[in-house]
Amino acid sequence: MLLLVYPDASIAKQIVDDAQAAPIPDLHKAVYAWVEKFVRGSWDMNASHIQLLRDAGATDRQIAAWAHSASMQTWWVMMGDGGGISLDYGMEVGPVVGNTRPYYEKAAPGLLAAAPDGSAAAPTSDGNSWIETDESSETYKQVAQTAQTRYGFVPNLLKATSGAPLILPRHQPAFEILEPPQSKSLTPRLHALTRAITSKMNRSNYFDATIKPLIEMTTQGTEDYEKITGPWDPEQWDEQDRVVLEFAIKTARNAYKIIDSDAIHFHEVGLDDEAYVDVLNTVAIQTSIERLTNSLGIEADSGVMLKDVPIPAKS
Repeated sequence: MLLLVYPDASIAKQIVDDAQAAPIPDLHKAVYAWVEKFVRGSWDMNASHIQLLRDAGATDRQIAAWAHSASMQTWWVMMGDGGGISLDYGMEVGPVVGNTRPYYEKAAPGLLAAAPDGSAAAPTSDGNSWIETDESSETYKQVAQTAQTRYGFVPNLLKATSGAPLILPRHQPAFEILEPPQSKSLTPRLHALTRAITSKMNRSNYFDATIKPLIEMTTQGTEDYEKITGPWDPEQWDEQDRVVLEFAIKTARNAYKIIDSDAIHFHEVGLDDEAYVDVLNTVAIQTSIERLTNSLGIEADSGVMLKDVPIPAKS
């Protein structure tokens, strides 16, 4: 994709190696620095990072769109790495346009990594987010009405990105995908635990109001919630739980390190490929949203984003 912007392959390679030293506009350098922070540690981002983009000439609408693009790329890259998916037919292979795994493996610790200890949520903003909003467009009003009907409130992510109406309709489907498991192979309980450990790894509190009741509903109690939010101790979990949760941790921290044995472990504890893909997709899409909310200073929702979640009957 860089070659579409910079036809000179030598410049594109310089950007991959060190964007700040490449012969490109200052705004481009600012964007690359911001995106690198988004990937390496979104939980450490604050309003000053937004201001650096503004100082380089970016508008808040552009910032919202770039954050969305980085968010979507997170989802796709995690799914690609976690699924062992090869490059699409006809794509060139190289550090600029693909096959970046060797570069990740040589990179300093932290690239594509989640928080090592899962502590401390990203700082919240004084308002809904660190960027300007605009809730006057018809697109926003339609998206907000859909969310209001489904949840009884409008999620803060939709309000925060209202200044970029072209991307607004893409958020609600992602929220809905996260609500229940997307396969019959993954239990509602394991799905809920996957969501909880992902938020912990991303140091995000955006979904706090949703995840606690989701775990309590699907496990019929609070014990699992207390374990998942405390220090990670694999000995507290049975074998199937441990395989799923350690895979979720690995995906959130370093998706590029996933190998075929990770899928084999699922089979060894009685789970199939559908469950594996479901966990992978849950971590990928939730991480994409949480990096977005961390990077824009979007406050945690106070309402619960759950509807039609399958809850097991009490035994």
